[in-house]
Amino acid sequence: MKGRNGRISPTGRKRIWWAGGIAFGTLCFLLSFTYFVVKPPYPTRVVVGGIRYDIEVADTEEERSRGLGGRASVCRHCALLFVFPEKGRWAFWMKEMRFPIDIIWIAGDTVVDIERNIPSSSTAVFRPDAESDRVLEVNGNGADGLLTGDKVRYEYRLPVGMLWQSFFGRDPK
Repeated sequence: MKGRNGRISPTGRKRIWWAGGIAFGTLCFLLSFTYFVVKPPYPTRVVVGGIRYDIEVADTEEERSRGLGGRASVCRHCALLFVFPEKGRWAFWMKEMRFPIDIIWIAGDTVVDIERNIPSSSTAVFRPDAESDRVLEVNGNGADGLLTGDKVRYEYRLPVGMLWQSFFGRDPK
């Protein structure tokens, strides 16, 4: 690869470019394959009626029972998405809540009911008019402008740990 003068010959430069191109192409392929094939189990964001919420997911009985109870607050565009194993008329209450919330019941990708600005002191049980398989809890007045029938879009982002695990088969810790 090096010529008589100690520099890389034109043929050597071509080999380096080819090797770099192949390495870069392979990396791009693996990242895109991981992004499109290894989908996280739940979304990291939800967009409803043009409002984007960064979400946490409550998919176990314990997490669904606790909900946002006990927290001092959540950020303005943060929410908790409850994922249920089947459709039902899932009831909610304000147990241990410290701030008002809106509750949005969702069936698949459609808003089916909304309960707005529920005070933290409420002792009522809130039940939707229609069955749902997901429920979104947001800050009080966070559902302003949303309507029953609005479409819901789920956004998926792969966390770095998931990328690492898909390539190397273990957590990066």
